[in-house]
Amino acid sequence: MIDSNKKIKVIDFDECEYSWFATDLAICMRCYLFWTENPAELPQKADEAEMMHYNLLLGYSSENKITKNMVYDLEKYIKIRDFIELSQQCSLDSETLNKYPIEKILFEMNLDRILHDKPFLIFNTSKAEKLLP
Repeated sequence: MIDSNKKIKVIDFDECEYSWFATDLAICMRCYLFWTENPAELPQKADEAEMMHYNLLLGYSSENKITKNMVYDLEKYIKIRDFIELSQQCSLDSETLNKYPIEKILFEMNLDRILHDKPFLIFNTSKAEKLLP
């Protein structure tokens, strides 16, 4: 993809699996939006997330039918990724957390979202809704 600043954005599908497509979108969006130099910047990425959601659905709509649930249920699948990542982070020892401080930040953010039932990121789905029949 190319963003509004003409920067190339690469989508890495290495964790895609044979499951419902929203899982693939959740993995892609979560990894791209979250794994940055400063994960605390996530709330400022709502516009980018909306554009990414639209473009990923646009690609899927060229091959499959897009339904209302596909547009609105993405957050549920991102939440599943939070649980998966949190379980992986729980296995890290203190030496690893000290060596990679971003892991500690990500762990705390995941835990906070899960414990307080917070969404990964709030963004407007109105653009993605335009893909619906």
